[in-house]
Amino acid sequence: MGFKLIGQSKKTQARAGILRTRHNDVLTPCFMPVATHGVVKHVSMSDIKRIGYNLILANVYHLYQKPGAPLFKKINLHDFMQWPDSILTDSGGYQVFSLAKFRKITDTGAIFSSEIDGRKIELTPQEVIKFQLMLHTDILMVLDECPSFKSSVYEIAAAFRRTSLWASMAKQTFDKLAPGLALKDKVTPKQLPLLFGIVQGGLSTHFRRISLEDLISMDFDGYAFGGFFVGEPEEKVWPVLEYTLSLTPTTRARYLMGAGKPEQIVKAVKLGVDMFDCVIPSRNGRHGGYYVFRQNYKKLIASGKMFYDMYDIRRRKFIYNLGPMDDTYCQQECCLSSITYLRYLYNNLHEGLAYRLLSIHNLNFYYTLLKTLRELILEKKI
Repeated sequence: MGFKLIGQSKKTQARAGILRTRHNDVLTPCFMPVATHGVVKHVSMSDIKRIGYNLILANVYHLYQKPGAPLFKKINLHDFMQWPDSILTDSGGYQVFSLAKFRKITDTGAIFSSEIDGRKIELTPQEVIKFQLMLHTDILMVLDECPSFKSSVYEIAAAFRRTSLWASMAKQTFDKLAPGLALKDKVTPKQLPLLFGIVQGGLSTHFRRISLEDLISMDFDGYAFGGFFVGEPEEKVWPVLEYTLSLTPTTRARYLMGAGKPEQIVKAVKLGVDMFDCVIPSRNGRHGGYYVFRQNYKKLIASGKMFYDMYDIRRRKFIYNLGPMDDTYCQQECCLSSITYLRYLYNNLHEGLAYRLLSIHNLNFYYTLLKTLRELILEKKI
């Protein structure tokens, strides 16, 4: 259980590893499709599995509202979704940031007024862990406070301090309850899920170091880096991330939350990140966008050059194009249809099948990208 380093590049800090969970081994670096509400929009679990993924992400805040705890007391999340492999559940910390106008934060947790029906929702570090254990997920995230990049230095300091406090509360709850629940697990009895801490601190290397040191002292199974790519200038992110990674234990998985552009993933992998999630591939698919690797993309990735193009299926130039979206690497269902047909489904009929096929194509692109990065690391080419 946990993370095992398999190989490391001589040119960069890029790493290849294996993340062992209760359900399966996940090869890293890896990308997690985002099933926020228990579904990747327009894409089935069998579609995700067929591409090759064996780890997906779901969200505590949204699952807590619908379908809610009463259902999950009887049915775990794997059975509910009919997903046989690993699940990471985000704690709801991002909603502390994105739903700021609906919540109030104290040292004991975050209180929300539901954006759905207005009812009061209280997320505490303890309850978030209890709910994730109820879901029987494989990787649990602690509750954290993600400050806006426009926050004052005092607000950012308060946020990372509170995140450390919440992490301590979450770890104590996990250590107390997880062993008992693991004994009742019918699939993998006696094996504990993994628990990740989340580093905060804005763009301050000083705050990031203290936040990380706090979490290391608690000995988490992995360390996530939150509060990046939430509106701040991207060029300011990389030096802070690189510094923080240099202090992170090499024996633990490293998860960069929310970074999802292909070029961002490549850059972060070269800095030593192992895990990624983002809604970009499926969201872009629903909006008509799709990715295509350039020729010799493997060499382009290794050299740091742009390695893909993005197209819009709605463009008039595709009206008479009988070719597939891509026929060099994608063997999925999406590339059995012509571009002109997909454009017709999307533009003229607003057909859900187009959203599904474009999303599958983009998720396949991301899967291929991470697989290629792993190969390049093991071949010592990046």
